[in-house]
Amino acid sequence: MRFHVLIPFGFLLLVARLSAQEVGGGAAAFLRGEASPQRVALADAGVVTDDANMTLFGGSAILSRLRNSTVAVGVGTSPFGFGVAYAGFGLPLAEQAGVGLTVMSHSTGLMRAFDEDEVERGSFEARDLAIALRGGLGIGPGSIGATVRYLDGTTTGVEKAGYTGYTLDLSGALAVGNGRFSLDLENIAGEIAGQGDGRRIVVPWRTAFAGAWLFPFEERTEETRDPATGIPASSVTKRSYVAVAGTVSIDADDRGPTVGAGAEYAPLPDLPVQLRLGAATSGDAAFGLSVALPVDLARGNRIAATVRRDGTLGSLSYHLMLAIEL
Repeated sequence: MRFHVLIPFGFLLLVARLSAQEVGGGAAAFLRGEASPQRVALADAGVVTDDANMTLFGGSAILSRLRNSTVAVGVGTSPFGFGVAYAGFGLPLAEQAGVGLTVMSHSTGLMRAFDEDEVERGSFEARDLAIALRGGLGIGPGSIGATVRYLDGTTTGVEKAGYTGYTLDLSGALAVGNGRFSLDLENIAGEIAGQGDGRRIVVPWRTAFAGAWLFPFEERTEETRDPATGIPASSVTKRSYVAVAGTVSIDADDRGPTVGAGAEYAPLPDLPVQLRLGAATSGDAAFGLSVALPVDLARGNRIAATVRRDGTLGSLSYHLMLAIEL
């Protein structure tokens, strides 16, 4: 009997025990949604696997792991009308270097506005756009990376407003044996400027450290051959494993550290499915999975989905992404 198939049930106990506390917003708070379903499911610990869509929407340092040109598209939504759509393209430049371009659009949906006497004044909708240029460079077992974003936002309805701005992130990653570690310095520089009034607001910084360890159960490498020549064209590593991840983050709001834990589980080498669970002291708790589609679109394709209890909104949010390796 494969006793490791019982591991996810034990992790459910951890999800149930982590406490819930509200988290705040702040300038450009919508950037929190700029994450792949895998990262959302793992409580923001984006260091476990080398899935292409996690690589594109994680810390920029792990772009050095990109092996093929990759396109990814995804959406996220919640019952309150909040929605996000994102797309990205990644290109390996060398054996240990890669660049990426990502675009994310966020909308609050229609929301009600009230005056100081709590009398409703009407409704409004806020829309935000983030265009990011990312790059990662490998240096031995480690890598470094940077992300520069252009921000643009408008609010329509009774709360008319607009802004433009920028942010800069730095990140580092390290792979040692079965261990994966990362440090993300988000918004170390950045501000938004209001259109018309000229107000400038500094985008709050955030720092996150994440680590993961992979415990393999079974692993084998299979070669694929060119059907015309019979010459080996590439190799594919198949394995079953469980990976345990943790993350600690702090931000400019000074609410104290947020701690998260997650696990990724691949039950069988020949079953192209990964299951994920995660929870954090921010109130987030999530379950997700990713599946390699049985459609020969290109070199590889994978769809990932996550359902999260969002500690910010106090409701469920849903995340879906498709990545295609060209």
